[in-house]
This record gives sequence, C-alpha cells and structure tokens, in this order.
Amino acid sequence: MKVLRALMYMAIMTAMISLSGCNKTDYEESQPFNGQWIGHISDTYYQDRYNEDIMNWFSEMMFYYGNVSSQEGNGLQFDYNVNTYKYKFYNFTWSANDDNLWVYYEDGTVLFIKNYSFTSNTLRGEYYDYNTNIKESEFLLNKTNTWVDYRQQPKYTEWTK
Repeated sequence: MKVLRALMYMAIMTAMISLSGCNKTDYEESQPFNGQWIGHISDTYYQDRYNEDIMNWFSEMMFYYGNVSSQEGNGLQFDYNVNTYKYKFYNFTWSANDDNLWVYYEDGTVLFIKNYSFTSNTLRGEYYDYNTNIKESEFLLNKTNTWVDYRQQPKYTEWTK
C-alpha cells in the first residue's frame, strides 16, 4: 500500500511539473526574433508613413540582445524604396512581455507585435499601436544573413517629409 501511494504521489508530481512547464517564458518567446529580417510590411504601413507606392518599399530589421540571457535588446530598421532610392532609418529598443514583443522607436512611437509565428526562416505577425491598441499593419519577413546599411549606399538618400 505504501509503495502504491508513493507511486501515485510521484505520478501526480510528475504531471504537475510537466503541466507547469508548458508555458513559455518571455525569454523563450523572444529567442526566435534575434537576428536579421527582410521583407514587406503591409500596405497601410508605407502609405501612412511615406505616402508612396507600397509595392516598392521593403523593410530590413535587426533584433539583437543586450546579453545572451536577455528578453530585451536593441534593434535597427531600414525602410527603403528600390525605385526612388529613398530610405528611412530607425533605432529602437525592444522587450518581450505578456506574449507580445514591444518595440520602442526613438521618435516616441511604441508598437507591439502580436499574433506572430515562425517557420524555419519566416517571421509573420501584426503591429499594433500601443496608445490605441489598433492593428497598424501585418508583416512577412524572411531571415537573412545580409545586412545592407543604406546610409552607406551612394545612390540612396534619406526620405524626409
């Protein structure tokens, strides 16, 4: 009887430990973002920011950690137009909290990424405005090993309003 009780207790404890391990930590949620990404952000994003033809605009983003055990870090973003050779550069900080990735731009804009998913080399998600909680855009980005600093490219000039 004592052996049976001990086995039942061990089974219950094992089940509790297994169930409590199902939720990912903010650190675990943030891990796939690390790196360089290139692709398109949805129509309204480029139209709202640049009032130009959206099909010619691309974005490159880089997320990197403050340290290897971090759930926050810094980032860079280039939006650029392949036809007009205009670009816009942004620095941002980011943090992973509550199943969202928060992005804080230098100009005071705060967006959060939610409903995101990863495949082997693809990041898909939605940007929401912090102040309004309204979806700003959707994005589809591909992992890349190439990073182009458009500020260093002679034919590209900074986009200004």
